[in-house]
Amino acid sequence: MQKTKIPARLSRRSALALSTFGLVALGAMQVFAAADTLKIVVGFPPGGGTDLVARALAEQLRKASGRAVIVENRPGAGSNIASDAVARAVPDGNTVLLGGNFSHAINPHLYTHLTFDVQRDFTPLTRVNYGPFLFAVRKESPIHSFTQLIDQAKSAPGKFTYGSSGNGTPQHLAGSWLEKTTGAQFLHVPYKGGAPAVMALLGGEIDFLAGSIAVLSPQIAAGALRPLAVTSAKRWPTVPDVPAMLELGVQDFDLYIWLGLWLPAGVPSDKLAELFAMFRGAIESATVQEILTREGLTPSPSESPEEFAAFAASEYALWGKIVKSSGARVE
Repeated sequence: MQKTKIPARLSRRSALALSTFGLVALGAMQVFAAADTLKIVVGFPPGGGTDLVARALAEQLRKASGRAVIVENRPGAGSNIASDAVARAVPDGNTVLLGGNFSHAINPHLYTHLTFDVQRDFTPLTRVNYGPFLFAVRKESPIHSFTQLIDQAKSAPGKFTYGSSGNGTPQHLAGSWLEKTTGAQFLHVPYKGGAPAVMALLGGEIDFLAGSIAVLSPQIAAGALRPLAVTSAKRWPTVPDVPAMLELGVQDFDLYIWLGLWLPAGVPSDKLAELFAMFRGAIESATVQEILTREGLTPSPSESPEEFAAFAASEYALWGKIVKSSGARVE
């Protein structure tokens, strides 16, 4: 086959025009590629539990789809900065928020002034994982059962202290709801994060702690902490020897920590269906399941975006009641 030759009479202006066209075309391809990048926004710094989940999902999505997927950390204000960024994003399906009960069930009731509405400005996609809190004491504690803790706290109101990762956090509210549902009175001691709260418990600064299974399990396995109760209505599969609240006689106490994914409001239905299939496939992959399970998290993708929307709405109502009962507010 004879090669096509550029005529010798091609002017310098024409050659420059063709060259410019090539650069423009290349630039358009790069812009398209950048626009097609899927961004998972996280409201916490790199290295934490939520960030770990986001990076596991991103890696699996890259492998499965060949698409560019990045994690963008926007820490601050209890994840509200990240939520605001996604609420304002273009609803083209390229921006996803990894939030949870903190962002979409607690913060709307806790913060006085939010720049977004969690029910109006987001499209629910799917739940990622789901699990109860554990109430635990250190191994040296004279408290050996949940019933003993409640009985002694009632006999000495305000004497027993519990820690949390900060005012208005799920851990704080779980302790506050424990007071409401049992009639016991405790003294809340907030710390700047979950790790300092665990260290405070291990060091004897506080009497007990409400924490996630993921955070407390390693210390329980090492024998440093003693679990007293799990906040689910029934015993939890990953800690089957720990009694649940209902069997301990505590009614209306079915609390969970969970993560979920949201898109900006207005994402087209076909794009929503595509992303749901992608993310559910990633959550159900052996790699992500192994990572979540290793971290003490129970993978639990939703059956559909509609099912997740209904779940998130019920959690919004529940945590609203708990926040109101606690009296916690953040300006």
